Amino acid sequence: MGMKLCAVASVLGVSAVVALGPAIADDWSGCFVGVDVKDGSLERVSVAPRGDGTFSYTVSSSKFDPCETAHPEAVLTAIGTPARGRLVVGQSVVWCGGRGGEALPLGDIELNLDPALGIVSYAARSDGRRVSFTRISVGPRPTDPWAGFYIGVDAADGSVDRTAIVPNGDGTYAIAVKSTKFSQCPEADAAAVQTATGVVTDGTLVRTNTQRRCDGAGEPVAVGDVAYERDPQTGILSYPAPSDGRRLIAHRISK
Repeated sequence: MGMKLCAVASVLGVSAVVALGPAIADDWSGCFVGVDVKDGSLERVSVAPRGDGTFSYTVSSSKFDPCETAHPEAVLTAIGTPARGRLVVGQSVVWCGGRGGEALPLGDIELNLDPALGIVSYAARSDGRRVSFTRISVGPRPTDPWAGFYIGVDAADGSVDRTAIVPNGDGTYAIAVKSTKFSQCPEADAAAVQTATGVVTDGTLVRTNTQRRCDGAGEPVAVGDVAYERDPQTGILSYPAPSDGRRLIAHRISK
């Protein structure tokens, strides 16, 4: 994982560095991806406003050193606070293989932002190399406020959700969601796809007639309605998870 734990904190920590450019709140929001040159792991990072001036910070990593070889993937959750052009990420914890097992606490890190390139980075304490993530999400002003392709990282288990929202031509939308892991699917076939119809209601996009099918697990199952809300400042979609109501985030990555 790009953020190597000191085994935890010593490896993850950051040296003091000069910010690459001034940052405003909206510059930090987005979906970022990166590849750790040390082990080739793929990192997917979600940064989203929490409404109080701080940001949720979630990382899904395909490989994390302290995790078991059989289940090397990990999810990191943290809170980011802007400070002098940087984003200080604290209250960090990581779970190997999702939320199973004991959480590993992390020390704080400081992210720098290059606003021209949309790249956030930090300096690894272990060797001083720059660990970088490039923003793949786009701005808040699409021609259609809902249509597009979105990606999100679930802080509960590190799963990645990819959502396609396509106009039907009659004022409704066709919605398809592919999840790398769904809690109600069997472990052997944990991935799932959901199909639904989106209807704009009171400024939200309500996902109705949802059918979920676990990979290789037979007939589809009906799922309750959920309403997508759109942040006009970032273009981020959010909606409650049917299982426990926690907010899920979807970043628009299509033009």
